Amino acid sequence: MIKYLLKDNLMEVEAINTINKNGYAALDILSQNPIRDLKDIEIGDLLRDAGALRARDQQLAAAASSSTWVQPLFSLISSRNEKYLENDNWLTKKHSVLMVVASLIATMAFQAGLNPPSGVWQDNSGKPKHLAGTSILADNAPRIYLLYMISNTTGFLASLSIILLLISGLPLKRRFFVWLLTVIMWIAITSTASTYIISMTCISAQHITSPLTVIKGLFFAWIGFICIIVFVRILRLISWLLRKFGMTSQREQG
Repeated sequence: MIKYLLKDNLMEVEAINTINKNGYAALDILSQNPIRDLKDIEIGDLLRDAGALRARDQQLAAAASSSTWVQPLFSLISSRNEKYLENDNWLTKKHSVLMVVASLIATMAFQAGLNPPSGVWQDNSGKPKHLAGTSILADNAPRIYLLYMISNTTGFLASLSIILLLISGLPLKRRFFVWLLTVIMWIAITSTASTYIISMTCISAQHITSPLTVIKGLFFAWIGFICIIVFVRILRLISWLLRKFGMTSQREQG
């Protein structure tokens, strides 16, 4: 009877490998017989030829088959985690660089504010009338001094803003905050360059015009370059915002 069922494929492999309540399959029950004769050996060969497995072997086969889809899934998760960690390391390094540069600019701006070009008056007498400790440039060229202070103060406050944002615990891993930090850093660097140009103009002799003309030309070229970069970054930000809100609206409609 067993030979007839197995030979003509009247029983499926799943049915042959059915496990009972005690956790035994057909081969397990057959092997537990203390007295085995040729009939038992023949039945065992028929079951193996039909694809029968012990309960333990079925568990191993199931684990092996599950690993065929678990392994690609694990590889996908690992690759995403590695990409996330790499991006996180890049942001950490960028924040560290921004902190160092912002601290350096703040120190330079602080020193430039206390020591303006041409120095300060040493007494309270003389012509024009002045007070000790006040800026000589403020008395001799008040408009240039005003531009100098505006430029230097802008760079100083911009660098302090970067430091404050980096230590405030804001979600700086978001793209908007990274973009904001970059723009503020551009403002700080441009203000530092402007302060340098004004200082060079103040302390240079009046008959030296060619070098100053070249320096001013380079400065305006620098301003134009910065404006182009800012314009491109703004376009990229607008494009990103449109994609983000466009996807959000599509999800809400769906």
